[in-house]
Amino acid sequence: MSITFEEFQKRLQMAGPRFQRNLAQLAIKTALNMESSAKINATTYPKVVTGRLRSSIQGTVDSPDNHPIINLLAGGQSRSDTASVGGKTISVEPGQIVNYAEKLEFGSGSIAPRRFLGRAFDEHEPLMVREMKALLLKSLRETHG
Repeated sequence: MSITFEEFQKRLQMAGPRFQRNLAQLAIKTALNMESSAKINATTYPKVVTGRLRSSIQGTVDSPDNHPIINLLAGGQSRSDTASVGGKTISVEPGQIVNYAEKLEFGSGSIAPRRFLGRAFDEHEPLMVREMKALLLKSLRETHG
């Protein structure tokens, strides 16, 4: 079944608030899933030493003008406060900046790119796109009356 562009616009307007709410929920779910995968990636390659990199990884959602934007970040403030290295406990001040995250993600000189964030994004992007399409189609169908 095909519809005119005007009918599409009308249905989209009618679905607006519910669609925006569901889209925001999907964005939050995707951000958290990406964060989880990135933390797993940062645990295995590069290998965890202190856990500061892993604890600095955050999946967040900004929604300027009700347009969700997923952010997957690393290298901000570490949330860990202690780490065990070689049988010794090392104190790490909470809020310490993980300034090497970018070099590990993208590589530099002698460091090969680890892509712990990029691999998480690549893993979840196809599913997110499919879920967004399904959400849009469902919203448009629900407004057909």
